[in-house]
Amino acid sequence: RLEAFLTSAALPRPELPSVDQPPIAEKSDALAEERTLRVSEGKFRCLECGKNFKGPEYVRKHIRKMHAHLIETIRQSAHTEVACAIYLDEAESQAAPVLEAVLS
Repeated sequence: RLEAFLTSAALPRPELPSVDQPPIAEKSDALAEERTLRVSEGKFRCLECGKNFKGPEYVRKHIRKMHAHLIETIRQSAHTEVACAIYLDEAESQAAPVLEAVLS
């Protein structure tokens, strides 16, 4: 019976946000802004490695590409938040019928 159930059971895969979607994009942009220093007019520096750029958007692109470990941390955090929310929603939806049966 267990094997039959396992083959018939289908759990929907959660939609995880990509790097360009709001939760991760907002946090990664904030991180890039935090790690950018304006040295002078038209000169910006990456505070991670000290490399200079013509504009803050180039620093943001540089951080995403060369310091991907920082963005990966943000991505993992966002995915953990989504997973926890899904788990709590499922736990709540499964607990409701059990609670109704107990209270009846």
